[in-house]
Amino acid sequence: MTAFASTPTRCVPGRWQTSKWIREVEKVRNVEVEWAFFSLQTQNKPGANALEDPNVRGTPALRTMAFVRREEGNVRMGDLYRAIGDSRT
Repeated sequence: MTAFASTPTRCVPGRWQTSKWIREVEKVRNVEVEWAFFSLQTQNKPGANALEDPNVRGTPALRTMAFVRREEGNVRMGDLYRAIGDSRT
């Protein structure tokens, strides 16, 4: 199952709540979450890349999560996403 990792913030509560919900599902069902990057700001701009555009809100967090996923794996990236989001609550 693929979930998303957008800028972890409470200003987009639907995405944050969904990420919390899928973690609960993971505990009781046989699902494995693969975190993927998503940015509405770049989704609405053809050819834009949230990891490269310094003007996109959350670019530092997305870059950090990309680095952690590359170096430490999907689970650690999900842990970082949760930690960043929890720190903003």
